[in-house]
Amino acid sequence: MATIAPFRGIKFNRSTIGDWQPVIAQPYDKITPEMQGRYYDSSPYNYVRLILGREADRYTEAERTYQSWFADRVLVKDPAPALYPYYQEFEHRGEKRVRKGFVAVVELEEFEKGGILPHERTLSKPKADRLTLMRRTQKNLEHVFMLYSDPEDRIQKLFGPTCGRPPEMSVTDEYQTVHRLWTAPDPAAIGQARELMKQKVLFIADGHHRYETSLTYRNEMRQAHPGFTGREAFNYRMVTLINLADPGLLILPTHRLVFNLAGFDFDSFLAKSAEWFDVKKIAEAEIGPELKKRSAGHSFGVYNARGSSLLTLRDRSLLDRFVPRERSRDYKELDVTVLHSVIIEHLLGINPEKIEDYVRYEREPEEAVAKVKSGEFQLAILINPTRPEQVERVAQNRERMPQKSTDFFPKLVSGLVAFDIANGEVIDA
Repeated sequence: MATIAPFRGIKFNRSTIGDWQPVIAQPYDKITPEMQGRYYDSSPYNYVRLILGREADRYTEAERTYQSWFADRVLVKDPAPALYPYYQEFEHRGEKRVRKGFVAVVELEEFEKGGILPHERTLSKPKADRLTLMRRTQKNLEHVFMLYSDPEDRIQKLFGPTCGRPPEMSVTDEYQTVHRLWTAPDPAAIGQARELMKQKVLFIADGHHRYETSLTYRNEMRQAHPGFTGREAFNYRMVTLINLADPGLLILPTHRLVFNLAGFDFDSFLAKSAEWFDVKKIAEAEIGPELKKRSAGHSFGVYNARGSSLLTLRDRSLLDRFVPRERSRDYKELDVTVLHSVIIEHLLGINPEKIEDYVRYEREPEEAVAKVKSGEFQLAILINPTRPEQVERVAQNRERMPQKSTDFFPKLVSGLVAFDIANGEVIDA
Protein backbone atom coordinates (compact mmCIF):
# COMPACT_ATOMS: atom_id res chain seq x y z
CA MET A 1 0.00 0.00 0.00
CA ALA A 2 2.99 2.30 0.49
CA THR A 3 5.03 3.26 -2.58
CA ILE A 4 8.58 4.28 -1.74
CA ALA A 5 11.43 5.15 -4.10
CA PRO A 6 15.11 6.07 -4.05
CA PHE A 7 16.10 9.64 -4.81
CA ARG A 8 19.14 11.78 -5.53
CA GLY A 9 19.80 13.29 -2.13
CA ILE A 10 21.10 16.83 -1.72
CA LYS A 11 23.83 16.95 0.92
CA PHE A 12 26.52 19.22 2.26
CA ASN A 13 29.83 18.98 0.44
CA ARG A 14 32.35 18.21 3.15
CA SER A 15 35.25 19.52 1.09
CA THR A 16 33.54 22.92 1.33
CA ILE A 17 32.12 22.96 4.86
CA GLY A 18 34.93 21.05 6.56
CA ASP A 19 32.86 19.55 9.40
CA TRP A 20 29.24 18.45 9.85
CA GLN A 21 28.93 19.65 13.45
CA PRO A 22 28.47 23.40 12.83
CA VAL A 23 26.00 23.01 9.95
CA ILE A 24 23.24 20.76 11.31
CA ALA A 25 20.19 22.00 13.23
CA GLN A 26 17.21 20.66 15.11
CA PRO A 27 13.85 20.66 13.26
CA TYR A 28 12.46 24.14 12.66
CA ASP A 29 9.62 23.78 15.19
CA LYS A 30 12.05 22.89 17.98
CA ILE A 31 14.38 25.86 17.45
CA THR A 32 14.16 28.56 20.12
CA PRO A 33 15.42 32.12 19.47
CA GLU A 34 18.50 31.30 21.56
CA MET A 35 19.19 28.17 19.48
CA GLN A 36 18.68 30.11 16.27
CA GLY A 37 21.29 32.66 17.30
CA ARG A 38 23.71 29.92 18.26
CA TYR A 39 23.23 28.20 14.91
CA TYR A 40 23.86 31.43 13.01
CA ASP A 41 27.07 31.97 14.93
CA SER A 42 28.30 28.39 14.48
CA SER A 43 28.80 28.54 10.70
CA PRO A 44 27.88 30.67 7.67
CA TYR A 45 26.48 27.41 6.27
CA ASN A 46 24.29 26.34 9.16
CA TYR A 47 21.08 24.78 7.87
CA VAL A 48 18.92 27.08 10.00
CA ARG A 49 19.31 29.68 7.25
CA LEU A 50 17.16 27.46 5.02
CA ILE A 51 14.55 26.18 7.48
CA LEU A 52 14.11 29.10 9.89
CA GLY A 53 15.79 32.30 8.83
CA ARG A 54 15.67 35.51 10.85
CA GLU A 55 15.58 38.01 7.99
CA ALA A 56 12.52 40.21 7.36
CA ASP A 57 11.58 38.06 4.36
CA ARG A 58 12.96 34.72 5.43
CA TYR A 59 11.36 32.84 2.53
CA THR A 60 13.18 34.91 -0.07
CA GLU A 61 16.36 34.62 1.98
CA ALA A 62 16.03 30.83 2.10
CA GLU A 63 15.54 30.70 -1.67
CA ARG A 64 18.58 32.89 -2.32
CA THR A 65 20.71 31.04 0.21
CA TYR A 66 19.93 27.66 -1.31
CA GLN A 67 20.67 28.89 -4.83
CA SER A 68 23.97 30.40 -3.68
CA TRP A 69 25.04 27.30 -1.78
CA PHE A 70 24.19 25.00 -4.67
CA ALA A 71 26.01 27.20 -7.19
CA ASP A 72 29.09 27.30 -4.94
CA ARG A 73 28.92 23.53 -4.32
CA VAL A 74 28.27 23.96 -0.62
CA LEU A 75 25.35 21.66 -1.35
CA VAL A 76 25.63 18.91 -3.98
CA LYS A 77 23.22 16.37 -5.42
CA ASP A 78 24.10 12.68 -5.52
CA PRO A 79 24.78 11.36 -9.02
CA ALA A 80 22.44 8.36 -8.68
CA PRO A 81 19.22 7.59 -6.78
CA ALA A 82 19.69 5.88 -3.43
CA LEU A 83 18.09 5.10 -0.11
CA TYR A 84 19.83 6.43 2.99
CA PRO A 85 20.12 4.28 6.14
CA TYR A 86 19.99 6.56 9.19
CA TYR A 87 21.02 5.51 12.72
CA GLN A 88 20.65 7.57 15.88
CA GLU A 89 22.63 6.60 18.98
CA PHE A 90 21.48 8.25 22.18
CA GLU A 91 21.06 7.88 25.91
CA HIS A 92 17.93 8.60 27.91
CA ARG A 93 17.95 8.52 31.69
CA GLY A 94 20.99 6.25 31.76
CA GLU A 95 19.79 3.82 29.08
CA LYS A 96 21.69 3.66 25.80
CA ARG A 97 19.72 3.05 22.60
CA VAL A 98 20.17 2.93 18.84
CA ARG A 99 17.21 3.81 16.63
CA LYS A 100 17.56 2.47 13.09
CA GLY A 101 15.72 3.71 10.03
CA PHE A 102 16.23 4.81 6.45
CA VAL A 103 15.43 7.86 4.35
CA ALA A 104 13.37 7.43 1.18
CA VAL A 105 10.69 9.29 -0.73
CA VAL A 106 7.11 8.09 -0.53
CA GLU A 107 4.36 8.69 -3.05
CA LEU A 108 1.92 11.20 -1.59
CA GLU A 109 -1.66 10.14 -1.06
CA GLU A 110 -4.69 11.43 0.80
CA PHE A 111 -5.34 9.90 4.21
CA GLU A 112 -8.70 8.60 3.03
CA LYS A 113 -6.95 6.02 0.84
CA GLY A 114 -5.59 4.27 3.93
CA GLY A 115 -1.96 3.73 2.93
CA ILE A 116 -0.62 6.63 4.97
CA LEU A 117 -2.34 7.53 8.23
CA PRO A 118 -1.96 10.44 10.68
CA HIS A 119 -2.34 10.20 14.43
CA GLU A 120 -2.43 13.84 15.56
CA ARG A 121 -4.33 16.98 14.63
CA THR A 122 -2.64 19.86 12.82
CA LEU A 123 -2.87 23.66 12.92
CA SER A 124 -3.29 25.98 9.95
CA LYS A 125 -0.54 28.50 10.79
CA PRO A 126 2.44 26.08 10.68
CA LYS A 127 1.12 24.58 7.43
CA ALA A 128 0.90 28.02 5.80
CA ASP A 129 4.46 28.77 6.90
CA ARG A 130 5.92 25.53 5.52
CA LEU A 131 3.93 25.84 2.28
CA THR A 132 5.38 29.29 1.59
CA LEU A 133 8.89 27.96 2.22
CA MET A 134 8.27 24.97 -0.05
CA ARG A 135 6.96 27.16 -2.85
CA ARG A 136 10.03 29.39 -2.70
CA THR A 137 12.74 26.74 -2.35
CA GLN A 138 11.00 23.87 -4.21
CA LYS A 139 12.70 21.44 -1.84
CA ASN A 140 11.89 19.04 0.97
CA LEU A 141 14.40 20.44 3.44
CA GLU A 142 13.32 18.37 6.45
CA HIS A 143 11.99 14.90 7.16
CA VAL A 144 8.59 13.47 7.90
CA PHE A 145 9.03 10.70 10.48
CA MET A 146 6.95 7.62 9.58
CA LEU A 147 6.45 4.24 11.23
CA TYR A 148 5.69 0.87 9.68
CA SER A 149 5.13 -2.58 11.17
CA ASP A 150 7.79 -5.21 10.42
CA PRO A 151 8.11 -7.58 13.41
CA GLU A 152 10.77 -9.68 11.64
CA ASP A 153 12.73 -6.55 10.69
CA ARG A 154 13.11 -7.77 7.11
CA ILE A 155 13.36 -4.33 5.53
CA GLN A 156 15.96 -2.70 7.76
CA LYS A 157 18.14 -5.84 7.59
CA LEU A 158 18.50 -5.29 3.84
CA PHE A 159 20.87 -2.42 4.63
CA GLY A 160 23.15 -4.50 6.86
CA PRO A 161 26.05 -4.67 4.36
CA THR A 162 25.94 -0.90 3.83
CA CYS A 163 25.78 -0.15 7.55
CA GLY A 164 28.70 -2.50 8.16
CA ARG A 165 30.92 0.13 6.56
CA PRO A 166 31.86 3.52 8.01
CA PRO A 167 29.02 6.04 7.60
CA GLU A 168 29.19 8.81 5.06
CA MET A 169 28.20 11.28 7.77
CA SER A 170 28.55 11.08 11.53
CA VAL A 171 27.72 14.03 13.74
CA THR A 172 26.77 14.63 17.37
CA ASP A 173 24.07 17.19 18.12
CA GLU A 174 23.66 19.40 21.18
CA TYR A 175 21.66 16.69 22.98
CA GLN A 176 24.55 14.22 22.56
CA THR A 177 22.67 12.17 19.99
CA VAL A 178 24.98 10.70 17.35
CA HIS A 179 23.47 10.82 13.86
CA ARG A 180 24.94 8.50 11.21
CA LEU A 181 23.93 8.41 7.56
CA TRP A 182 24.92 6.00 4.79
CA THR A 183 24.19 6.00 1.06
CA ALA A 184 22.69 2.72 -0.21
CA PRO A 185 22.45 2.74 -4.02
CA ASP A 186 22.36 -1.06 -4.47
CA PRO A 187 19.48 -1.80 -6.91
CA ALA A 188 18.82 -5.26 -5.44
CA ALA A 189 18.38 -4.01 -1.87
CA ILE A 190 16.31 -1.04 -3.06
CA GLY A 191 14.07 -3.32 -5.13
CA GLN A 192 13.46 -5.68 -2.21
CA ALA A 193 12.74 -2.79 0.16
CA ARG A 194 10.25 -1.29 -2.28
CA GLU A 195 8.50 -4.61 -2.78
CA LEU A 196 8.22 -5.33 0.95
CA MET A 197 7.02 -1.81 1.69
CA LYS A 198 4.10 -2.23 -0.74
CA GLN A 199 2.52 -4.48 1.89
CA LYS A 200 2.77 -1.86 4.63
CA VAL A 201 0.62 0.92 5.99
CA LEU A 202 2.62 3.96 7.09
CA PHE A 203 1.84 5.94 10.23
CA ILE A 204 3.00 9.54 10.57
CA ALA A 205 4.87 9.83 13.87
CA ASP A 206 6.17 13.38 13.52
CA GLY A 207 5.82 15.95 10.76
CA HIS A 208 2.07 15.97 10.15
CA HIS A 209 2.21 19.63 9.09
CA ARG A 210 4.99 18.90 6.58
CA TYR A 211 3.13 15.97 5.06
CA GLU A 212 -0.13 17.89 4.65
CA THR A 213 1.81 20.81 3.20
CA SER A 214 3.34 18.47 0.62
CA LEU A 215 -0.13 17.29 -0.39
CA THR A 216 -1.21 20.90 -0.94
CA TYR A 217 1.94 21.66 -2.94
CA ARG A 218 1.47 18.54 -5.06
CA ASN A 219 -2.10 19.57 -5.90
CA GLU A 220 -0.95 23.07 -6.84
CA MET A 221 1.75 21.68 -9.12
CA ARG A 222 -0.64 19.23 -10.76
CA GLN A 223 -3.04 22.06 -11.48
CA ALA A 224 -0.22 24.15 -12.95
CA HIS A 225 1.06 21.21 -15.01
CA PRO A 226 -2.03 19.26 -16.14
CA GLY A 227 0.04 16.85 -18.22
CA PHE A 228 1.66 15.31 -15.15
CA THR A 229 2.50 11.60 -15.28
CA GLY A 230 2.90 10.80 -11.58
CA ARG A 231 6.66 10.40 -11.86
CA GLU A 232 7.33 14.07 -11.13
CA ALA A 233 9.21 14.61 -7.87
CA PHE A 234 6.48 16.87 -6.52
CA ASN A 235 4.26 13.76 -6.24
CA TYR A 236 6.59 12.43 -3.53
CA ARG A 237 7.71 13.41 -0.05
CA MET A 238 11.05 12.77 1.69
CA VAL A 239 10.51 10.66 4.82
CA THR A 240 12.47 8.69 7.39
CA LEU A 241 10.96 5.24 7.92
CA ILE A 242 11.36 3.41 11.23
CA ASN A 243 10.05 0.01 12.25
CA LEU A 244 7.49 0.00 15.08
CA ALA A 245 9.34 -3.04 16.46
CA ASP A 246 12.72 -1.27 16.51
CA PRO A 247 14.12 -1.58 20.07
CA GLY A 248 15.47 1.97 19.84
CA LEU A 249 12.04 3.52 19.30
CA LEU A 250 11.25 5.78 22.26
CA ILE A 251 8.15 7.87 22.93
CA LEU A 252 8.35 10.39 25.75
CA PRO A 253 5.37 11.88 27.57
CA THR A 254 4.51 15.54 27.36
CA HIS A 255 3.43 16.84 30.75
CA ARG A 256 0.85 19.58 31.27
CA LEU A 257 1.30 22.81 33.21
CA VAL A 258 -1.84 24.69 34.29
CA PHE A 259 -2.07 28.42 34.93
CA ASN A 260 -4.53 31.31 34.96
CA LEU A 261 -7.27 29.45 36.89
CA ALA A 262 -9.21 31.86 39.08
CA GLY A 263 -9.54 30.70 42.68
CA PHE A 264 -7.76 27.39 42.12
CA ASP A 265 -7.39 25.37 45.34
CA PHE A 266 -5.35 22.16 45.25
CA ASP A 267 -7.14 20.47 48.15
CA SER A 268 -10.54 21.13 46.58
CA PHE A 269 -9.26 19.73 43.29
CA LEU A 270 -8.13 16.52 45.01
CA ALA A 271 -11.45 16.18 46.82
CA LYS A 272 -13.34 16.55 43.55
CA SER A 273 -11.00 14.05 41.86
CA ALA A 274 -11.72 11.43 44.53
CA GLU A 275 -15.17 10.82 43.04
CA TRP A 276 -13.60 8.92 40.14
CA PHE A 277 -9.92 8.51 41.01
CA ASP A 278 -8.06 6.81 43.81
CA VAL A 279 -6.07 9.66 45.33
CA LYS A 280 -2.79 8.78 47.03
CA LYS A 281 -0.58 11.43 48.60
CA ILE A 282 3.05 10.79 47.73
CA ALA A 283 6.39 12.57 47.99
CA GLU A 284 7.56 14.59 45.01
CA ALA A 285 10.42 12.12 44.37
CA GLU A 286 7.94 9.24 44.17
CA ILE A 287 5.88 10.62 41.27
CA GLY A 288 8.05 9.18 38.50
CA PRO A 289 8.51 5.68 39.99
CA GLU A 290 4.82 5.42 40.91
CA LEU A 291 3.74 6.41 37.40
CA LYS A 292 6.11 3.89 35.84
CA LYS A 293 4.68 1.08 37.96
CA ARG A 294 1.21 1.95 36.67
CA SER A 295 2.05 2.42 32.99
CA ALA A 296 -0.70 0.01 31.90
CA GLY A 297 -3.43 1.91 33.74
CA HIS A 298 -4.67 5.49 33.85
CA SER A 299 -2.52 7.16 36.50
CA PHE A 300 -1.39 10.77 36.74
CA GLY A 301 0.97 12.61 39.04
CA VAL A 302 -0.21 16.03 40.18
CA TYR A 303 2.03 18.59 41.87
CA ASN A 304 1.17 21.86 43.55
CA ALA A 305 2.96 24.02 46.08
CA ARG A 306 0.80 22.31 48.74
CA GLY A 307 2.05 18.84 47.84
CA SER A 308 1.86 16.01 45.34
CA SER A 309 -0.51 13.11 44.76
CA LEU A 310 -1.11 10.18 42.44
CA LEU A 311 -4.51 9.95 40.73
CA THR A 312 -5.50 6.51 39.40
CA LEU A 313 -8.76 6.16 37.52
CA ARG A 314 -11.20 4.00 39.45
CA ASP A 315 -14.48 4.56 37.63
CA ARG A 316 -13.86 3.55 34.00
CA SER A 317 -17.42 4.46 33.06
CA LEU A 318 -16.10 7.99 32.73
CA LEU A 319 -14.52 6.95 29.43
CA ASP A 320 -18.01 6.62 28.00
CA ARG A 321 -19.48 9.52 29.94
CA PHE A 322 -16.99 12.22 28.99
CA VAL A 323 -15.58 10.98 25.67
CA PRO A 324 -17.83 11.21 22.58
CA ARG A 325 -19.68 7.97 21.88
CA GLU A 326 -18.38 7.72 18.32
CA ARG A 327 -14.80 7.46 19.54
CA SER A 328 -13.23 4.00 19.50
CA ARG A 329 -12.27 2.11 22.64
CA ASP A 330 -8.61 2.50 21.61
CA TYR A 331 -9.00 6.28 21.61
CA LYS A 332 -10.87 6.29 24.92
CA GLU A 333 -8.16 4.17 26.57
CA LEU A 334 -5.40 6.71 25.88
CA ASP A 335 -4.03 8.42 28.98
CA VAL A 336 -4.06 11.74 27.11
CA THR A 337 -7.78 11.24 26.42
CA VAL A 338 -8.50 10.71 30.12
CA LEU A 339 -6.23 13.64 30.98
CA HIS A 340 -7.97 16.08 28.66
CA SER A 341 -11.59 14.85 28.84
CA VAL A 342 -11.78 14.15 32.57
CA ILE A 343 -9.09 16.11 34.39
CA ILE A 344 -8.53 19.22 32.29
CA GLU A 345 -12.01 19.76 30.87
CA HIS A 346 -14.26 18.35 33.62
CA LEU A 347 -12.39 18.63 36.92
CA LEU A 348 -10.56 21.87 36.11
CA GLY A 349 -13.35 23.28 33.94
CA ILE A 350 -11.12 24.35 31.05
CA ASN A 351 -12.89 24.83 27.73
CA PRO A 352 -11.00 22.83 25.06
CA GLU A 353 -11.44 25.72 22.63
CA LYS A 354 -9.47 27.95 24.99
CA ILE A 355 -6.94 25.45 26.25
CA GLU A 356 -3.96 27.57 25.17
CA ASP A 357 -5.09 30.22 27.67
CA TYR A 358 -4.64 27.77 30.54
CA VAL A 359 -2.27 24.95 29.59
CA ARG A 360 1.38 24.75 28.56
CA TYR A 361 3.53 21.71 27.81
CA GLU A 362 6.83 20.38 29.18
CA ARG A 363 8.85 17.28 28.30
CA GLU A 364 10.96 16.97 31.45
CA PRO A 365 9.07 16.15 34.69
CA GLU A 366 11.68 17.91 36.83
CA GLU A 367 11.22 21.09 34.79
CA ALA A 368 7.44 20.86 35.13
CA VAL A 369 7.68 20.61 38.92
CA ALA A 370 10.27 23.40 39.09
CA LYS A 371 8.00 25.75 37.15
CA VAL A 372 5.22 25.18 39.67
CA LYS A 373 7.63 25.72 42.56
CA SER A 374 8.68 29.04 41.04
CA GLY A 375 5.08 30.24 41.03
CA GLU A 376 4.91 30.44 37.24
CA PHE A 377 2.22 27.74 37.13
CA GLN A 378 -0.47 26.52 39.52
CA LEU A 379 -0.40 22.82 38.79
CA ALA A 380 1.75 20.22 37.04
CA ILE A 381 0.08 17.09 35.69
CA LEU A 382 2.57 14.34 34.90
CA ILE A 383 1.64 11.54 32.55
CA ASN A 384 2.95 8.21 31.22
CA PRO A 385 4.04 8.05 27.56
CA THR A 386 1.80 6.83 24.76
CA ARG A 387 2.91 3.38 23.59
CA PRO A 388 3.82 2.63 19.94
CA GLU A 389 1.04 0.06 19.57
CA GLN A 390 -1.48 2.68 20.71
CA VAL A 391 -0.29 5.05 17.97
CA GLU A 392 -0.77 2.27 15.44
CA ARG A 393 -4.26 1.28 16.61
CA VAL A 394 -5.62 4.83 16.82
CA ALA A 395 -4.25 5.64 13.36
CA GLN A 396 -5.78 2.45 11.93
CA ASN A 397 -9.12 3.58 13.34
CA ARG A 398 -8.71 6.80 11.31
CA GLU A 399 -8.71 8.88 14.48
CA ARG A 400 -6.37 11.63 15.59
CA MET A 401 -5.05 12.02 19.10
CA PRO A 402 -5.04 15.33 20.95
CA GLN A 403 -2.02 17.48 20.20
CA LYS A 404 1.08 16.74 22.25
CA SER A 405 0.07 13.10 22.67
CA THR A 406 3.45 11.82 21.54
CA ASP A 407 7.02 13.05 21.70
CA PHE A 408 9.27 10.80 19.66
CA PHE A 409 12.84 11.13 20.92
CA PRO A 410 15.31 12.00 19.56
CA LYS A 411 14.27 14.26 16.70
CA LEU A 412 15.43 13.74 13.13
CA VAL A 413 18.19 16.29 12.72
CA SER A 414 17.99 18.74 9.82
CA GLY A 415 20.88 19.15 7.40
CA LEU A 416 21.77 15.55 6.54
CA VAL A 417 19.89 15.21 3.25
CA ALA A 418 17.26 17.10 1.23
CA PHE A 419 15.03 16.31 -1.77
CA ASP A 420 14.52 18.38 -4.93
CA ILE A 421 10.84 18.70 -5.90
CA ALA A 422 11.26 21.39 -8.56
CA ASN A 423 9.28 20.99 -11.78
CA GLY A 424 11.36 18.86 -14.17
CA GLU A 425 12.73 16.61 -11.44
CA VAL A 426 11.47 13.02 -11.78
CA ILE A 427 11.53 9.82 -9.74
CA ASP A 428 12.84 6.56 -11.17
CA ALA A 429 9.64 4.53 -10.96
